[in-house]
Amino acid sequence: MKTTRTTRTIATAIHDTIADGATTIEEIHRSIADLSLELLGTFRPLGQPIEELHDLQSRAITSAYGLFRRANDRVEEVVTDVLAD
Repeated sequence: MKTTRTTRTIATAIHDTIADGATTIEEIHRSIADLSLELLGTFRPLGQPIEELHDLQSRAITSAYGLFRRANDRVEEVVTDVLAD
């Protein structure tokens, strides 16, 4: 049986690795999405609709990655429980 400290260390390492990966992917996702909208926004007739689309897109990305992070937090709890047994 593993000690509680070892279990937490393993669970935290898994959690942190996933969280770091998610942050990196989110940054890439935002960068690509922002660039696309910036290019479209250079066409004057699209300026205002693109700003609104950018806001909507930003909220959607934040929500999606927020959900992923909440799931990751839960996985950390489950891994801790499983490894503690």
